[in-house]
Amino acid sequence: MKQNPAELIAKLARALDDDFRILALDEPDAPLFLAVALPTDDGVTGLKPRLPAGRGMTPQQAMLAAGAEALELRASLAQRHLSDLRRLPRRDGIAMVATSDLVSGATVEVPAQEVYLDCAAILGEPLREDANSTGCAVGPDRDSALARGLWECVERDALALWWHGRLPGGRVETEIIDAHQPRLYWWLHQRARQTRLIEITSDIGLPVVVAASADPDGRTVAMGAAARPVLEDAALAAVTEMVQTEVSLEHAREAGDPEAAAWLAAASLIGQPQFQPGPERPARPMEMPALLERLDRLGHRALGIDMTLPGDPLPAVRVLVPGLCAMRGRIDCPRYARLCPDQPRPTLPEPF
Repeated sequence: MKQNPAELIAKLARALDDDFRILALDEPDAPLFLAVALPTDDGVTGLKPRLPAGRGMTPQQAMLAAGAEALELRASLAQRHLSDLRRLPRRDGIAMVATSDLVSGATVEVPAQEVYLDCAAILGEPLREDANSTGCAVGPDRDSALARGLWECVERDALALWWHGRLPGGRVETEIIDAHQPRLYWWLHQRARQTRLIEITSDIGLPVVVAASADPDGRTVAMGAAARPVLEDAALAAVTEMVQTEVSLEHAREAGDPEAAAWLAAASLIGQPQFQPGPERPARPMEMPALLERLDRLGHRALGIDMTLPGDPLPAVRVLVPGLCAMRGRIDCPRYARLCPDQPRPTLPEPF
């Protein structure tokens, strides 16, 4: 039975009470609602500062999203699974954890460093892989969480191929937003900033859309991206993430964040070829069975592992797809070399 949003927010708040406070953000100029889960102490986000945030077309959606992000972050931290991690078998001094093949159900062992954040430091191991949040997800049930984690893996792969490999994208008209969220569509068109939607679906076939906005001169670029089974849903999710990025980018600039400064100095909606989409391209819907089948045909196994902590009201999972590309410089793989053979090593800053 579907849970009442107010009841679920209350459950999330109680579960997170020792570590996070879910707060709405006051951003009156934004066309949607934003929220954050503020850590109660430096240590609750692991060995790095991390700030879970959420967005939605209603205040409840934003609060739920921020709470889910906090639940996901907490469940993905190695420090939260320390007793289990210490009991894992070792291979060459590295803890190995069991995952499940999402197609066959077979058990596949992978380094725990690929699954849990801060794992090498927490276990005192040599650093082989520094896991990030890609593929971590929370959902109303395990299957939904696995689907969301897999979508994110495919999205980050498509982003890396488009951004660093400069694979061309296709134009998506912003009218696609009007059918679902006319108020958001109107807001995008009445303001001075320009918005572009670019479809960057890879050979995998799951629709992936980038939304990018900039000032009239093409500067102060903000981006969002999303993969969904249907192009319209990917476009809407990308736009709402773009708006969230606009807000966080402004806050980061005011705080003197060096990563934000590097991005703002380099990014241009007018000057960079990635932001110049070609003609519209067909993007067919792709549900989970077809997505898993396509990945299998391409030689990629989708692996899942449950990370849910005791007492948490929603399941948390990690999805891994070995061999896919990713952002943050993770393109040293045969897939990137095959699809982008003429591209040099990345010189562009990562999107903020």
